[in-house]
Amino acid sequence: MSRPADVVHARVAPSASRRVFLKGGVALAGSLLLPLAIGDVVHAAGDGAQFREINDWVRVDADGRTIIGLSQAEVGQGVYTGLPQVLADEMDADWRSVTIEFVTGRDAYRIDAANEAPQQFVGASMSATMFYTRLRIAGAQARSAFLRAGAARLGVRDTQCVTRDGRVVHPPSGRSLSYGALVDDAAKLPHDPQ
Repeated sequence: MSRPADVVHARVAPSASRRVFLKGGVALAGSLLLPLAIGDVVHAAGDGAQFREINDWVRVDADGRTIIGLSQAEVGQGVYTGLPQVLADEMDADWRSVTIEFVTGRDAYRIDAANEAPQQFVGASMSATMFYTRLRIAGAQARSAFLRAGAARLGVRDTQCVTRDGRVVHPPSGRSLSYGALVDDAAKLPHDPQ
């Protein structure tokens, strides 16, 4: 029977000093905060577009660019694609003009979980389950606001209009208006409850 080879245990001295470790830690922390700082600068130094709020989840500017707010962080489950598409589809927004932005601080963004006070959090793969219906309703409310504003501007009943790719269309006459052209009027309208 062969004998196991003798194992030599050697203690390897760490090659990095405490100072190097701290510098690395500070650099890492800074790199994690940098995207937040850049985002604020880009937002502040944007092109000056005035986005009007349609509801807690939707803002639109005069060019028809749409910002969909999402209160759930993207941690690999695809919510920054799936959930905004639900809202955009319900709203009939032009997906090419949609931007997603993280939002926080409103009751609409909170989850009422079990016996705890409503709060905003991500966990347990609940994002799609908890926000699918809310975002469909938000999209339908936005679509309704644009439909009513467009019908009023065109001088027709809203039942005579349809929405398509960020526009309100009156099929009998072929006339249409973009959501951007209607955003000021739509933002003033009350929301349909459902």
